[in-house]
Amino acid sequence: MIEVKASTSVKALHVHDLAFQWGVAEALGLKVRSAAVVHLRREAVRGEEPLAAEELLLVEDVTSAVCDALPGTRADASRLLKVLASEQPPRGASWPPL
Repeated sequence: MIEVKASTSVKALHVHDLAFQWGVAEALGLKVRSAAVVHLRREAVRGEEPLAAEELLLVEDVTSAVCDALPGTRADASRLLKVLASEQPPRGASWPPL
């Protein structure tokens, strides 16, 4: 699973997003083996010639971090489903719970 971000580094929210997507994919019966964030290389500078993709983009494997985040993300998703089913708005809750 790959998430492309307009960023120059991996952020905690990117890992949270991927964990949520991983959980949804598994719930649909798909087997996810790895997760990565593709982001801009901080040092990439465009000159006269266009940059090749490998000069502009960096792929970072975040599989371990996403797997670590999965249990909490599943719990968050369960709580969110309860909020959506409720007729009352949540009190004092924030989303995403990072």
